[in-house]
Amino acid sequence: MQYRRKSSSYLLPGFLALAFAGLASQAVAQAPALPPPGLGLAIPASPEVVPARIDGWKAAPSATRATLASADSLIAQGRWKSAWDFLAAADKEWKDPYLLAKATELAIAGAVDNESYLAFTIVDLAKGSTVTDARKAAKGTGTIEFSPLSLAEAQYEAGIAIVPILNLALGHYLTEAARLFGGAWVMEDGEIAQRSRQAYAAARGAGVYDPTSLRSEAEGMLDSGAVPDATALLVAAEGIDPKDPRTRYDHAVALLMQEQGELATVQVDAGLAFDKEPDSRLSGYGLGAQAASLSGNKARAADYLDRAGKEFPDRPEPYLFRHYIAVSGGDSVAASAIASATLDKFGASPNIISSLVTAWFRQGDATDAIAFLDSGLARFAADDQGAGAFAFYKAVALLQAAASKEDLAPIGALLDQAEARLRKALPAESEAFSTIASLRERLVAMIAGEPPAQQ
Repeated sequence: MQYRRKSSSYLLPGFLALAFAGLASQAVAQAPALPPPGLGLAIPASPEVVPARIDGWKAAPSATRATLASADSLIAQGRWKSAWDFLAAADKEWKDPYLLAKATELAIAGAVDNESYLAFTIVDLAKGSTVTDARKAAKGTGTIEFSPLSLAEAQYEAGIAIVPILNLALGHYLTEAARLFGGAWVMEDGEIAQRSRQAYAAARGAGVYDPTSLRSEAEGMLDSGAVPDATALLVAAEGIDPKDPRTRYDHAVALLMQEQGELATVQVDAGLAFDKEPDSRLSGYGLGAQAASLSGNKARAADYLDRAGKEFPDRPEPYLFRHYIAVSGGDSVAASAIASATLDKFGASPNIISSLVTAWFRQGDATDAIAFLDSGLARFAADDQGAGAFAFYKAVALLQAAASKEDLAPIGALLDQAEARLRKALPAESEAFSTIASLRERLVAMIAGEPPAQQ
């Protein structure tokens, strides 16, 4: 069985994402154009040989380096706003690519608040306080308008080359924008990922990179199946920072995609040894269990899941991992028992139901998925929210599995049942009802023999 990388979170995707791919969309503002990456740089055709790493700041003219050193000194004292003001005064129109890179780096690391990552609030910190502390009071506002992409585009149009360190900073800016505002920014997620990786690749071609840029590029390569190239970048990233859990987990995914489960567990263990973030650790345990299971080591897979359960007794993920592994291994009885136990502990949560059903559908097992949904409908018949959720997901499952128009016949009644029960349990403005309406539209189109509208 070949493992394919699904996402950097390593968690099972929601069933809605599977069933409604392409249904939902969000209007976004016009995105500023990103200048062609790495003007004047030779981007390597293959990253199997990563260039020797250099300090991209050292290429700046001597006067600029002095300005950068002064700004760094202020930053080291926690005087982020003073550093920003110093840079802005030194380059009022942001014509110096090195100062623009430093300002971008400062906004990413030092802003205590921001508005859509296009305006930033930057302050001088009180003695003993940190940026992290100050960000706890963030309200989504910014006092300094700053769009690195637009400014870089202006430099390009003025004939100023996009230097490697600026490409690196632009890549980081886009990566953070995706993390903070993915799905609701001025640029669609796919374009953000593409442009950030282009910027990273251009910087890397000149020997300017860091673990974040290498890992981001590698994740894109894993998504496209370029496993050897991705592995080369991940190994280089580990050489710079061997304690970064995410890089280790990505390397494990690359190994799993090559069906090297035993080696993948080594990378997972290295990641878990340094991982302090709860959500990331949960993902690591799940990845380790998958790796061990795919390599045939059931005892080791069970150990990962047991450790996850002990460390996170009130989280559903260990249960969902067990269920997914049972489904992947073709153990229908165990999968059904684990699904039932999950409902015993966590109830009829829509996220729980969707994750359980997704596991079956990912393995092409609509029969067991629908049987689970039928049992849930009976089990939660007296619970408006539970019954509504199970009716809704059964409608989605039948739509997903439909092979003919006759298979679509019971779906409308299920949607009516779901809506009626959920209206007793959820506020009128709940997104559940707009989702049901979208599903009805899709059903009507399919019954009429029309392809679903592309939204």
